[in-house]
Amino acid sequence: MSMDGEVSKRLTTIVTETRPSAMVNSCLTLDGNTRQEQTVFEKHSSSRPSVKSLDILIERWKLEDVRPLPPYGESIVRSTFLEVGIEASKDLYRLYGAIGGMEIPDNNWWRLWSLHEVAERKSEANGFGVLFSDYLIDSWGYRIKPNDMDTSAVYVDYFDGRNSFLVARTLDEFFDKYVQNADQLLNQPN
Repeated sequence: MSMDGEVSKRLTTIVTETRPSAMVNSCLTLDGNTRQEQTVFEKHSSSRPSVKSLDILIERWKLEDVRPLPPYGESIVRSTFLEVGIEASKDLYRLYGAIGGMEIPDNNWWRLWSLHEVAERKSEANGFGVLFSDYLIDSWGYRIKPNDMDTSAVYVDYFDGRNSFLVARTLDEFFDKYVQNADQLLNQPN
């Protein structure tokens, strides 16, 4: 079959980009002939569900083959976090009800831990919360600390003896920042 008559396969890439007014997913083909855009959320919309960033990331992680673990039920999330010394907030239930952790880090070298790993590291809990994820294969970790029954704040711990510091007031804010610029979020000046 000649090149002219040959049916070529197209490589499709999903690109997430931040624009001044919206977060947009684009599907691009290798030959550039097809471009479809879907507005994921309007940045200035107060009705936007903040779960969207987590949904975007879960789809991205599936493509990156982080070997996502199956989600957990509410009772195991509750009992695990009670075991490590905190009351699980609704955003923690949402997170672990959507993805049970990752076997390997994503393309940004961040990894969400399984609840088993969270429980194993309970001795490292402190006033800034419990460890639930890491960056660069445990070069530093992220702590979760409930604000109230609905939300939890996220702190980074560089494991250098200094206090952890706040990187996001809620898990939703953490994942919004992750979608917008993971490198900036994960490589905060220490």
